[in-house]
Amino acid sequence: MRAGSLFLVAMLATSCLLRQPPCGDYDTVLALSPGMSYEQLLGQMGVPPYYVKEKDAQGNTVYVFKYRLKDLRRIPLLMKPNAGFKANGQYADLLVTVGRDGLVNHLETCTDCSPVGHKTTVIDFDSLIRGITNMITVTLPAVLVFLSADK
Repeated sequence: MRAGSLFLVAMLATSCLLRQPPCGDYDTVLALSPGMSYEQLLGQMGVPPYYVKEKDAQGNTVYVFKYRLKDLRRIPLLMKPNAGFKANGQYADLLVTVGRDGLVNHLETCTDCSPVGHKTTVIDFDSLIRGITNMITVTLPAVLVFLSADK
């Protein structure tokens, strides 16, 4: 019973809770085009803007939306050329310039242009899997040997 509760405490201590920003996906961003209305853009993205970057004197507003790039993940033991599965990649920013008339004038994407103070936390799944594997293969057996030893 002690081993089970110790294992549960260890699992809870190593887990973390991350809040991901509301974001669109890569395919949705590819379908956007200048000339559409801001309301159409909001409907297609499905998420509100992450923040307003700037408003100028002519009435143009630059909104920043977050979206996820596509990535190809491979399983280390089964690495073959072109083998793998599609997964969400890193976050990118979509800069949308909306004119005074409410129409989208310009779309621009950026992968490393978050302003100071806006930090996005992304889980590194490779490190997470290595950490879990290390815990299962090294730490857990050591704890079980320690608990099973006679005093």
